[in-house]
Amino acid sequence: MTSIDSDLSMLPSFRFYNILNDGGHKLYEDNFWKGFETSLHLYTEISAIFDKLKKGIYYASYIGPTNSFFKERWNYLYFWMGEKVLDVLRDNNSNFSLIMYILNTVKNHFENKKYDFEIYNVTADKFRNLKVVYDYLQNYEYIRGHVTASLDCTAKYRDYIEEAFDSYKKLIQQCETKSTEDFCVIFNGFLETYNKKNLSKLTCNGFKPAQEYVQVPRDGLDFQSETETPFHSSQRHIGYSGNSSTGSNIMTFVYPLLAIFIISFILYKFTSLGSFLHLHLKRGKHNLKNKLDQEYQHYSDNSEIDNIHLDSTDHYISYHSF
Repeated sequence: MTSIDSDLSMLPSFRFYNILNDGGHKLYEDNFWKGFETSLHLYTEISAIFDKLKKGIYYASYIGPTNSFFKERWNYLYFWMGEKVLDVLRDNNSNFSLIMYILNTVKNHFENKKYDFEIYNVTADKFRNLKVVYDYLQNYEYIRGHVTASLDCTAKYRDYIEEAFDSYKKLIQQCETKSTEDFCVIFNGFLETYNKKNLSKLTCNGFKPAQEYVQVPRDGLDFQSETETPFHSSQRHIGYSGNSSTGSNIMTFVYPLLAIFIISFILYKFTSLGSFLHLHLKRGKHNLKNKLDQEYQHYSDNSEIDNIHLDSTDHYISYHSF
């Protein structure tokens, strides 16, 4: 279980990173994963977090279009994984860009295209600042909604939004004169993509008593046919979803059918409609028998065909009986 500040836990980036911490698993066997895992294993310095990285990557890879994080899943995955990798590399981070570049193969496998920005150009020393700002851009509208409705927030929440804004402003200033540098090209690309070039500073009072939010394990989640990933839609209809809607979907069909059956039974038993249907079906049986008699008249001397005739007649009559 992961515990964080209750207010921060409501922000999109915190929510999805916590989900990635729990991770998922492969939904089907694919030779691609064997090659990917082999490549990742080459970097022994991250062996301690290999299983955690693998589960997070599995989860992000298989969520479908109806998931609210679907559109940003690859960027979130990049920054989630990058932070984990840097934590174990510490000062020995020369392989950081190489390790992170492997994610391109995953995205390309599922979407037939690589990352929109050159992840190889994000060095370890620039990564953390870029992550802070990326998360802030994703969380900004939620933060604005919060502080507009109420200035009450926890101290951690206030510190986060103020420090994130400071990082945002610093990068804007740095990249004004270094716009052609790789890092600034990526940063300015984010500002353009998310239309966040001129954000206003947001704050709150920080007086709200701190409450620890404890994330409940996702044991109740299973794999249902909720969604599909675009590239593999022809191969499967599987995605991560809860099972809470299954019962309601079944009842949607059962209740109307049950009502129709009850109404039909009442009409048949206790109104003139029953007599009408009985007479209509009786005539139908008689007409069907006459038609079959005429159709097979020329086979009347053949006992085998006569048996077929009788069996067919019985079949049609029993099929049309109420």
